[in-house]
Amino acid sequence: MALTLTFNHPLNISVNIGDVAFHAPTSTNVYDISTAYYTIGVIIDIIDRDTNLSKIVIDPPLSTPAIGNFIFFAKSNQVNSSGLKGYYAEVKMENDSNKKAELFSVGADIQQSSK
Repeated sequence: MALTLTFNHPLNISVNIGDVAFHAPTSTNVYDISTAYYTIGVIIDIIDRDTNLSKIVIDPPLSTPAIGNFIFFAKSNQVNSSGLKGYYAEVKMENDSNKKAELFSVGADIQQSSK
């Protein structure tokens, strides 16, 4: 059975279907997620995102937050990664200038491509 969480404010514009929702207990209005946070589950639907009664639907719920808990979300690292992907890369650099040029540095960023 799906879990629907209702908020009395518009949702963050970055929240999307497929994101994972979490909750953390709060104490004296301090949000400290460094000690304990719990996975609620994957967001499968967003209802009335821009209203004061916005809702997210999570199925299957792994845990249920208490009223007043801090709710936050994370993007899937399988979908939201950046950088070039693949098994190898080939680069060709040319200088068409007739003046002296010096190359100071060349760098590369490595991303997980496949398993």
